Amino acid sequence: MAMNENQNVEWKRSWRDEYLKWICGFANAQGGVLEIGRNDRGEVVGVKDLLQLLEYIPNKVQALLGIVVEVNLKSEGGVEYLEIVVNPHPNPISYKGEFHYRSGSTRQVLRGAALSRFLLQKYGKTWDDVPMPGVGLKDLDGRTLESFRRRAADSERLSQDILDESDAEVIEKLRLREGEYLKRAAVLLFHPAPGRFVREAYVKIGYFRGPELLYQDVIEGDLFAQVDRTMDLLYSKYTKALISYDGVYRIETFPVPNEAMREAVINAVIHRDYASTAPIQISADEAGQKRRAPGESRVGPGGTIEATTQERILALIEAEPEITRRLLAERVGITPDGVKYHLDKLRAAGVIRHVGATRAGRWEVLQ
Repeated sequence: MAMNENQNVEWKRSWRDEYLKWICGFANAQGGVLEIGRNDRGEVVGVKDLLQLLEYIPNKVQALLGIVVEVNLKSEGGVEYLEIVVNPHPNPISYKGEFHYRSGSTRQVLRGAALSRFLLQKYGKTWDDVPMPGVGLKDLDGRTLESFRRRAADSERLSQDILDESDAEVIEKLRLREGEYLKRAAVLLFHPAPGRFVREAYVKIGYFRGPELLYQDVIEGDLFAQVDRTMDLLYSKYTKALISYDGVYRIETFPVPNEAMREAVINAVIHRDYASTAPIQISADEAGQKRRAPGESRVGPGGTIEATTQERILALIEAEPEITRRLLAERVGITPDGVKYHLDKLRAAGVIRHVGATRAGRWEVLQ
């Protein structure tokens, strides 16, 4: 007998047709077992009309969900109950138009950005891999593409031959086209105004005194421009340098090295979930008070950047130790890969650990 309900096990005292939602949730996630005839403590209490349910439940599941489940008659301590075994399905399963999903020991209805991510993943795509009709090669910024070619060649990420390639050849080499359409990633990277097609595709920086917002900047444009302009503003307007002198020469020393700050900004841009409506936000303040927002970073009085993304992840793990990476991504507003990046950092620092099986275990906060 399972000791507790978890990602793959759910108990119900008796059968109701609404439990088809739980079966739908298991099918859309990792699969699982729904046991009918157990109370909330896991004790077998028996089920009425067992023989009828053995025939009724699989027929009902097939009629409303379009899938096949295994319904088994089980016995424990001389008391009989039903075991409904649900396999994970590669295609999305809906119940009366709603897509349910099992996460930890809870069932959720997927909507909005979470539903879009789920459907794309089931069909083997990511958000940025989707074609975008209405945007052609001529709409992209040639200067940005030329700058990319130079940077790629200088960094030796691509051969020097890229300098002689056309814009169309670069797009093909980067796999940013599907058939006749450009992908969303091409628009984010090379369109001069990606915000026309992707809501909230910008970076917002605000400077606070206590709760009062003193001033702010919104950085738009392609993702390369967003990184460069954000870096310029952080060092010219939002971060105070320590001043020293070498003879008559003034020396400015910033508490955060340029390379570290750039890495933090680039990580925020790379790992942001662009299916979410929350923009990248950076807050700076005089008092160094922490501010939390999806994907937000903070620049304190000494210029130290603190990613509150990890604080949000820790808070969610403490509240729901069995939470999945996908659900963390949805709650925080970054991609699942971004969540993995932060989880790996936290584990390497000895802040958290994962106990049990990869898919059915739980998180523990150590510090």
